[in-house]
Amino acid sequence: MDYEFEQLKLFIREKISSIRMSNGISSRKLSLELGKSTEYINQLENNRLNPSLEFLYEFCIYFGITLSDFFNENNAYPAMFNDICQDLSILTSEEVTKVASIIKLITQNKKN
Repeated sequence: MDYEFEQLKLFIREKISSIRMSNGISSRKLSLELGKSTEYINQLENNRLNPSLEFLYEFCIYFGITLSDFFNENNAYPAMFNDICQDLSILTSEEVTKVASIIKLITQNKKN
């Protein structure tokens, strides 16, 4: 198999697992919600099975993200990011500025 394809499979597997876990959803609950067997989810996350496009689409809908969000390598927590953006959309300009200042402070500390 092509190295890039193997990297893509690894990315998809890790992203499914990361999104599921960061949202506090067990593989059992996810399987029930999406009408799949628990074994199916485990096989996806353990790289024994490749997800179908239909599964990825349903997975993204379940977590309230787009396929673009899913494949965005720079966004480890797309569902959480979308929730934060929704929350920000109801804030005043002054409140958004304050939140932005806090984010800058946190990210500056991470860079140092």
